[in-house]
Amino acid sequence: RTGSKSPPIPETWVWYAKTLVCTHAGKFKSRGKGKRARQESRSIECPAHINVCVREVDKTARRFGVCITKMKTSHNHLVDSTTYQHYPVIRTAVGDSVLQTVGALQKAGAGKKNILQFITENSDCTPTIRDVHNLVRKLKARTTQSTTSAQRLKAWMIDFCGEHGNVGRIFVEARQSKKIATCITMQTKHMRYLYDRFPEVLLIDATHGTNAPKYKIFSFMIHDTFGKGQAMDAIAQIDKAIVWTKTICFDTKIDPWYLVEEDERLLDGLKDTRLQSTGFEILDIVGRGHFSDASLSRVLEKLYSSNSSVVVVTPDLFGWVVGRKITMDTESVEAILSTISGECAIIPISCNSNHWCAIMIDIAKRIVYIYDAMRSSYQYSVRVDMGVQLDNYNCGLFILLAFEHFTGAPSLGRMDKKLMMYLRYRYLCMCLH
Repeated sequence: RTGSKSPPIPETWVWYAKTLVCTHAGKFKSRGKGKRARQESRSIECPAHINVCVREVDKTARRFGVCITKMKTSHNHLVDSTTYQHYPVIRTAVGDSVLQTVGALQKAGAGKKNILQFITENSDCTPTIRDVHNLVRKLKARTTQSTTSAQRLKAWMIDFCGEHGNVGRIFVEARQSKKIATCITMQTKHMRYLYDRFPEVLLIDATHGTNAPKYKIFSFMIHDTFGKGQAMDAIAQIDKAIVWTKTICFDTKIDPWYLVEEDERLLDGLKDTRLQSTGFEILDIVGRGHFSDASLSRVLEKLYSSNSSVVVVTPDLFGWVVGRKITMDTESVEAILSTISGECAIIPISCNSNHWCAIMIDIAKRIVYIYDAMRSSYQYSVRVDMGVQLDNYNCGLFILLAFEHFTGAPSLGRMDKKLMMYLRYRYLCMCLH
């Protein structure tokens, strides 16, 4: 302060006063929208605090000391060693030597549980598995220096084009004030050499599909109309589907109603699937994919298109269930329900991307059944015997089976993993044939 007679404090100290508060001080400020209430918070407005400042304690030797100006030590919560050891900063205070070994384990591909066991055995810390996940993520960020996918792509393309004879291009379009890569082309020196030497032969092979040796002569292209990597995702899903179909157990004992045989042509159909095809959504059925509106509607069409006694209401007439409310096209739903002439109606409802429910109407008996795959029974009247869904990706499968049981198909009883994979393959065959 200008004109003050107090001795100046060295600038390297930065602060001349501090307030030390309890770890439970302050009031919790929610950043959410109230959809998931926080169960507990450390911020409970604990009044304990200590105010300290730097003062000159010896004018002759110009010595400074840290002095307490105000102190309140009463807490409004329990103070014990258990609470202290539970703090994240304490339970993750891993030593440098242990941290280096953890980094080496992470690079070697060790699992999170093995890393947790190593930390517990070689230090006094008691971290949780979530703490280990966070620690591994921080170590990876240090190794990769937190580069983005765009930065890594740019570096890779520069390295690729640095080789003499290689050519690579990235085509960018401006969409809504953002630049999005829509096409990537790559050609190696060998590709260009082959084309220069044998252009007619290679063009004939590419045009008429006579490339039996499967040699790659042209650049690999990725093009997405919407700028979100749809083509690349299509390639990955097709490869995944081809591998997955080879793991199906066809020796499963099952009722003839659900019987399906292995189809070698199915793999050829997957390989020939167009990347921008509208029927590409059926690959959601593969593996642990979540049944989308398109894939579920496609299966229902295959199951009941020739059965006039069953009326199918497509899920695209309904929105997602949010806060126990659902949006819908009321006029279209009324028009469909008012013209029902069959014996029953089935309505799939999408609660979110991986949670389906079902409404089944028995017109003759005037009974409405509501089924939730996350529970072990119908909400009303009838109990099912498929068992409760225990994962988060087979909900669509349970709903389709519930529809089949409701319309007269024999019961399968409780299902295991092999049976569910078999049934997914059955639905995939329906859609591709």
